[in-house]
Amino acid sequence: MPQTNTHNHELGRKIESLVASLYEQKGFRLVAKNFQRYKTGTQGRQGEIDLVLEKDKMLIFVEVKARLNQKFGPSASQITRKQLQNLFYTMQYFLLKNPSYQNYQKRFDAAFYDHPKLNIIPNAYSFDDLSGPC
Repeated sequence: MPQTNTHNHELGRKIESLVASLYEQKGFRLVAKNFQRYKTGTQGRQGEIDLVLEKDKMLIFVEVKARLNQKFGPSASQITRKQLQNLFYTMQYFLLKNPSYQNYQKRFDAAFYDHPKLNIIPNAYSFDDLSGPC
């Protein structure tokens, strides 16, 4: 893996851990970290949810994006419609694999780190329009 990709991967994991600890300080319990969905017959993962947390029958899926500089735009610009659709399908897969959470309320949050600022947005995404093809 090239040096910059390794560095970016490490930054992303550090920010994920920071975000998880911030939710835990608010009483949330970390259920899963980097939950991945693979599709049969394809190579590589089809989706990943960075953090899954729960509290009071609320299940929160968090997408974390991090950038040290804005050379290629802010971290929020990394999330495309295709990625949102993959998040939606990965959430459905998570619920299939973890049926005890089926009746929980669900929410998608986003955490954007643009050095040195971290911004966590509750209810960042609505998935009402994403069940069809991109």
